[in-house]
Amino acid sequence: MSRFNLFTNKKPRKNTSANRKSRRLGSNLQSLEDRRMMAGDVATTELMPLESEYVETSTLDPTAQTNWTLDPISDVEATSGQTLETMLTVSGDVETEALIFSASIVSTIEQKLDAQYDLVESDDYHTNCLGNNERWIRSANGGWFYVMPSGEFYQWQGSFAKSTLLASFDSTHYDDPDLIAEPESIDASVHIEGDVLVITPDADYTGSFQVEIGATDGTHSASQTVLVAVAESIPDEDDNTDDTPTANKPLPVLMVIANQDFYYQEYGDTRQSLEAQGLEVVVAAATTEVSRPHANSGQGADGGLVRPDLALTDVSADDYSAIVFVGGWGASSYQYAFEGTYDHGAYNSTDALKTTVNDLVNDFVEQDKYVAAICHGVSVLAYARVDGESLLDGKTVSAWGGSAPSSDQRIYTTRDNIELNGGTMVESGSVGDPTTVADDVIVDGRIITAENYDSAAMFGRIIGNLVSEPEYVDAVFAEWE
Repeated sequence: MSRFNLFTNKKPRKNTSANRKSRRLGSNLQSLEDRRMMAGDVATTELMPLESEYVETSTLDPTAQTNWTLDPISDVEATSGQTLETMLTVSGDVETEALIFSASIVSTIEQKLDAQYDLVESDDYHTNCLGNNERWIRSANGGWFYVMPSGEFYQWQGSFAKSTLLASFDSTHYDDPDLIAEPESIDASVHIEGDVLVITPDADYTGSFQVEIGATDGTHSASQTVLVAVAESIPDEDDNTDDTPTANKPLPVLMVIANQDFYYQEYGDTRQSLEAQGLEVVVAAATTEVSRPHANSGQGADGGLVRPDLALTDVSADDYSAIVFVGGWGASSYQYAFEGTYDHGAYNSTDALKTTVNDLVNDFVEQDKYVAAICHGVSVLAYARVDGESLLDGKTVSAWGGSAPSSDQRIYTTRDNIELNGGTMVESGSVGDPTTVADDVIVDGRIITAENYDSAAMFGRIIGNLVSEPEYVDAVFAEWE
């Protein structure tokens, strides 16, 4: 086996193909000490090794006397091209409005090593040149590094015994030293909108990266890191950009949530069931501002924030197979004929918004399309007026029979809302299998209702099945074919 001089001043051939990167650090930027170390001369000052594992890179400054902390954020899972939004919150004696939040992508260990030492990729990594099955990587500035079969990465200091461990990778970095010499870029964007963290991986990016999040009130600061894992987005084989409905692909389903206090699991499970059947889901609310769910309503650690696709004023019933009102007390803001005033100001809304919702319900009814609601969302149908009568007058429905938001009216439950408007509400668990509440869904004509989050998954499946029936598509959408 041929050997080579590790300390020659002759630089290795560099690959000049278009897809190789240019060196970011010139030799004029390298310190004298680094030059000595790269040339094999043992430095008198120890080099601090870089860790390869993800770690909590920053916390509250232990010397600062702060009275607030940045609430922890769990790791995030995403798919390529998907935008994720996470509300940032703090605990303690400080107003969120007084804080400035920041976010940035943390460089990987490989990127930090490459930036510090200006490593050069090669067609030949001189495997086992000095007899330890090591593979060699050179710096553009003349120093040498090697990676062991176990993945440990060292800076050569004249001998194996004196070399400095810089990072401990896995064996894939030995199999492919380009992972170190030519690290992959992180193709994603991160920014802050007020108190919301927005992460958008590129459409063709997969992998994982860290985001460092910071908050400051001008005097004290806090920060933490979050791991973002991005999986490949698998396109729907049945995806069709043609919006013309067919027997196999009806128009999208419109889901209506409140900007404040919608019930997340009723939204999430219903939507998941619809999308599992190949149906497109469009989300609308009073505005396109980020919608916040009830606390502890089934959302994950990301806060369950949802940004609606469009405002209700921009919705046309012509474009959808069905309309679905999600529960949560925020749905009260869409009750057209409710004449009282709620104690919680966010539930009162405006006459203009209520009229918009009522007109929309009437449009769906006129087009003989399904109108659906779950839990407290059923109260929206109860207060809707079609030809002067409640949409639920004479209808049988399922809904949550417990409490309702406080107001100046003698209405204490969602059942009260329904029965005062001529509807009949069944008892909890009385639909289908008496041993479970997961199937409490009722279809009465073109009205579909479900009790609450327990039955949300089946609620979505039933809506999906009904709007996908060829007879329904033919009857409802004949004028657009």
